[in-house]
Amino acid sequence: MSSSPGDSSLILQNTNQTYIKNSRDPPNFRTYQVLKRKRYLSRSESCEETDEDFILKITDSGIFYKDYSNKIKSWKYLIYRTNYNYQDFKKYKYISLKKNEIFKLFINDPGKETKKMLKLRKQLAFICFRKKDGSFDMNDGKVYKKSDLGKEEHTEDKIFDLLLDIYHEDKCCYSEIYIFTTNSPCLARPNHLPCMIQAVYIAIILYKKHGIKTTIAYLEPWGFSGSYENLLPECSIKDCIYHFESQKLGSKDIIHNSPQTATKTIEVDMALINPIYKQIIPEIENQTFPMEDSNKTKSKRPRPNLDLTQFCLKISEPKKRETFIKKLNEVKSDLFKKEDLDKTFGDFISHGLETFNKSMKKIYDLLIEIDYANIYEEIQEYLKSFFFPWWAGKVEDASSKFLKKQTSYFLQESAFLHSLIDIKDTEHFLDIGYLENFNI
Repeated sequence: MSSSPGDSSLILQNTNQTYIKNSRDPPNFRTYQVLKRKRYLSRSESCEETDEDFILKITDSGIFYKDYSNKIKSWKYLIYRTNYNYQDFKKYKYISLKKNEIFKLFINDPGKETKKMLKLRKQLAFICFRKKDGSFDMNDGKVYKKSDLGKEEHTEDKIFDLLLDIYHEDKCCYSEIYIFTTNSPCLARPNHLPCMIQAVYIAIILYKKHGIKTTIAYLEPWGFSGSYENLLPECSIKDCIYHFESQKLGSKDIIHNSPQTATKTIEVDMALINPIYKQIIPEIENQTFPMEDSNKTKSKRPRPNLDLTQFCLKISEPKKRETFIKKLNEVKSDLFKKEDLDKTFGDFISHGLETFNKSMKKIYDLLIEIDYANIYEEIQEYLKSFFFPWWAGKVEDASSKFLKKQTSYFLQESAFLHSLIDIKDTEHFLDIGYLENFNI
């Protein structure tokens, strides 16, 4: 089950999950060296054995990087590195729109389709150039979109091809290159050079031959292989404990009383993930998060099956029974209705209590009307035993999903930060970072 941030360990919701304790030593990864062919880049596995912990490394003999394309393996490594080799994330680089007029120029007038993609954070990339006379070449406003690519292509591939063509020119009129990409350049790519590795290598050779500086800005950290949400274990931000009159319904009641669909077994070293969850939870526990449960979304917490006939049989008069059945079903539908909400954890609890109390008032007024108030408490206790576990489960499911999303973002950002630390001495020819002050 879930727990509060102050607990010594996190207890996870799904008892069907299996957790396997792994070594705290980081896994090993193959090392490759980047090679430049005539018109393209390739890689060759390096036979040099090294115990160094790096994502990419620039040496006198070339650029080396480690292959993190195995998502589960690289995820475990990233958790290890974040926990046991912690870096100050406040040193993270930012590219400000106020300082980079070229990005500001493009963002302010991106075109209707591009503007829509940027709002949705859909992947796209563009490049523009500053000439030595100070003027800009916008590359004819060309925007590279995922929909225009081949099966294994990335949007940056188109840009790298263009840059390699510029490299091979005898003379070049450009002094600076500006690259925008929605997601940060990938750090891992099966059977292919990752985009980040290509970006660094090309920035080096462009600077050495033509004296060009490269600047790359992005909106979302991609990390090694994108989101880790499906790998992270279930864990609520807080225990969803309700107090209703003299009855206390808490975590154990939720597990036993509120059905949910089974999830796949996850193999994870909980000794590694606990410190990260404890780091994230205090930062997000008072933030709003969505509960998506409308007809457009598929909830893993189904509405409970209620047996209301037992109460209908207590009403002997046919007309009163008919009225009671009709209105009771309306109240039940409203009480357990599906809806998309966006609230804080505390507001979700209050919303559940308010919803239940309003429904019970309708039932009480109905029973007074038909002169059967004597069965009110029995109905109230029955609905309470179903509603509160169901609602608490929905809140914990939603908060767990939010926690996993935020944790994944943190890990993706962490991966990219570690790569920037590896190339911290490249600022004279390459600058790369998150594009802050972004508004569209």
